[in-house]
Amino acid sequence: MTARDDTQLVSDLVTMWFSSRKWAEELICATFNLSSPDDFLANIRRFNKPRSGQFPNSPWHYRIHGVGIDISKPNNCGGIDFDFDKPGVDQWRLREFMVKQLNDGAIPMRWYRPLLQDPARWSAALAAAGVAGLSLPNKTQSAGECTNSMKKAKHAAGLNSFEYCATLHILHPSINPEDVTACLGIEPSRTSGAGQTDRNIPGRVYDFSHWMCELPVRDGDDLPTFLECVIALLSPHRGYLEHISDEGGEIECFIGIFADRLCDQSYPYELLASLAELRINLRFDFYKIDDAESDESN
Repeated sequence: MTARDDTQLVSDLVTMWFSSRKWAEELICATFNLSSPDDFLANIRRFNKPRSGQFPNSPWHYRIHGVGIDISKPNNCGGIDFDFDKPGVDQWRLREFMVKQLNDGAIPMRWYRPLLQDPARWSAALAAAGVAGLSLPNKTQSAGECTNSMKKAKHAAGLNSFEYCATLHILHPSINPEDVTACLGIEPSRTSGAGQTDRNIPGRVYDFSHWMCELPVRDGDDLPTFLECVIALLSPHRGYLEHISDEGGEIECFIGIFADRLCDQSYPYELLASLAELRINLRFDFYKIDDAESDESN
């Protein structure tokens, strides 16, 4: 094989991503006897099936997160991670996909490893390949995704500095999102009800209810301190949250972390136990920021 330029490598990776997603959707439909992959999450909730496991007679494992699924072999080899309500691929999903394929030996290490190790080179190749345009511009925000309009808090601790934003998500097979608002006494940022028509995708009907609100964050607080505030906010509603969970719903605290290097946070077991009592799942997404963005924020 002859060497290719960075733009072609990214374009090939994008083609491979869409092909892998089609394979994954066909695998899901065949395994769970579904006519459409969009029915998968509702099927899992309706019949209280496990959120992680192994596809029968195959090396592939799956793990559900929010409105998405991660499929891979052991040690994060091969497969794909995608959200069911997001038909395009963004730069973070594509980078994660590249790591999976490198781990599996499915793409040439000598060509793709330099892209993985050089953020500037990777960003330039993405821009040249037009990856930013692959996510549909009229698409609504998917569960667990930070937007530029969300407030970010700064935690400054020397080399362990980062910014973060957070949202609370409640997913349920049939609940009226207005009931969630009334019971929690919190105004949502976005809601959709099971059976409603998606205004952005013609012909699509939501197969579960989704309620989301932006959580308040404060400069200076580390993540354990922030989570203590979340526990204090939601503890008075423990019975209601248990009811949602018992009916097949999910409560998720999503935290998007923005950093220009590795960051380290420790979560005491007492804190995790309190979150578990409220039936709250945690989801973290890490976003790489370059030095220029870091300097501007400071």
